[in-house]
Amino acid sequence: MDVKKFMENTGFSGTFSHLALVVKDIKRTMGSYEQLLQVEEPRCKLTGEPESAHVVFMGKETPARAYQAFFDLRGLRVELLQPDEHPSTWREVLESQGEGLHHVAYDVEDMDEVIAFLEKLGLPVVQTGCYNGGKYAYIDSRKKIGMMLELLQSL
Repeated sequence: MDVKKFMENTGFSGTFSHLALVVKDIKRTMGSYEQLLQVEEPRCKLTGEPESAHVVFMGKETPARAYQAFFDLRGLRVELLQPDEHPSTWREVLESQGEGLHHVAYDVEDMDEVIAFLEKLGLPVVQTGCYNGGKYAYIDSRKKIGMMLELLQSL
């Protein structure tokens, strides 16, 4: 992949947003982060209602939601995700790989353009949805770079 050409010719700014971990018990994990890293426990919330989130996983609509919390670890933003029981990339990764890294997220200017570029490289979109103020897409890049990518576009 010609990364320089990619960044010049797409809306992919390369701006790091955060990395995310899937967990079985977000409250327990949040407590461990607070105790071990001596950081303030963030607010934990449930992702958007299905009617507004419009989550699509593997081409099918799903009511999937997840509890999420963001830690700011001295410049590194870490998102914790505890998926519900519905089909989602969060649930699939947790069940197949256990707790751990789910994705690295990047802010992009033109998600459709970036997705088209990545799909030409054989990296499919596995889940899309909306959040308050934007939209997201998970790209299954695990075979190429060992982790999933999340694209975020503010609206």
